[in-house]
Amino acid sequence: GIAAGSTGTVNVSGGSWSSAGQIFVGNGSLNISGGSGSNTVTNIAQNAGNSATLNLSNGNLTGVALNIGNGTANICGGNTVVSIITRVGNVSGSNGIINFTSGSLTSGGIYFGSSGNATANISGGTISVGGNSYFSRGSNSTSVVNMSNGTWTNGSSLVVGDAGNGTLNLSGG
Repeated sequence: GIAAGSTGTVNVSGGSWSSAGQIFVGNGSLNISGGSGSNTVTNIAQNAGNSATLNLSNGNLTGVALNIGNGTANICGGNTVVSIITRVGNVSGSNGIINFTSGSLTSGGIYFGSSGNATANISGGTISVGGNSYFSRGSNSTSVVNMSNGTWTNGSSLVVGDAGNGTLNLSGG
């Protein structure tokens, strides 16, 4: 569901899919409770007016990039492997949210608020970043990262407030 008024839902509870292209969820949800999915880029709510959700409670999601525009990613189990970049709030005017309670996210880099605004709530799990992590990479962006538990490993620079307003609230982990 990318066009205005349309809705698309993908439910994966077992098996696997593999695509050399991208998957787009504009309005609707991508629900992975088992099995595995592999595609080049996973796009959640990338167009103005879109609102979508990624729910990963088990299973695996792999790809080159994970983009969350005006949507929400709920990662409460499973494994997410992104070889190059994870972007939350990557569409101008968007409000991207990631709620991470368990499981793992491995990414080459993470941008919270790359063009829009981002909120990350991390209360468990493991995040491993091979390169840089940016909070508010884009000008006029605002990002807030709340970490109360879990593990975050960064392979290079951690930049809070790169070109916008970034906040890191660390209370545990």
